[in-house]
Amino acid sequence: MTRLLILPLLALAACQANAPDNSANDAVAANQAEAPVKEVETLPPDETVVEPENEAEAPAAAIPESMQGRWGLVPADCTSTRGDAKGLLTITGDTLQFYESRAKLAKIVGNWPEKLKAEFAFTGEGQSWTRTETLSLTNSSNTLVREDEELAQPLRYSRCK
Repeated sequence: MTRLLILPLLALAACQANAPDNSANDAVAANQAEAPVKEVETLPPDETVVEPENEAEAPAAAIPESMQGRWGLVPADCTSTRGDAKGLLTITGDTLQFYESRAKLAKIVGNWPEKLKAEFAFTGEGQSWTRTETLSLTNSSNTLVREDEELAQPLRYSRCK
């Protein structure tokens, strides 16, 4: 029985003696195995990311931090716990979130210290549209004035505390 175990070991040793030296390849493989794996973000099928060819082409991309946060048309918009704050506007770095719609920043047209004019891609209630919005801060940055061509008059929001 020991002969049966020794024969496969001898055959294996003979194969390794005739095999080319792969120690350099083994070292590369070991280094790759130790390298951290970069996580890749997966996007839903309807979203496409186009990487700019150089950094100069990258969009300047953000709504100013001073405009970000929660804003209400009336004080109750800031305090409602029932989800019925129809005048609440939440602004993040690239999004305007309304009660029944949201707008993604598409292109900044003008950016001044307390004023932003930008094109936004809106979605809501099963529809999509684009619109140019102007956001301005007044009253020591506690009031946000929102204007666009569809509004009969500018809307004035107060910063939620």
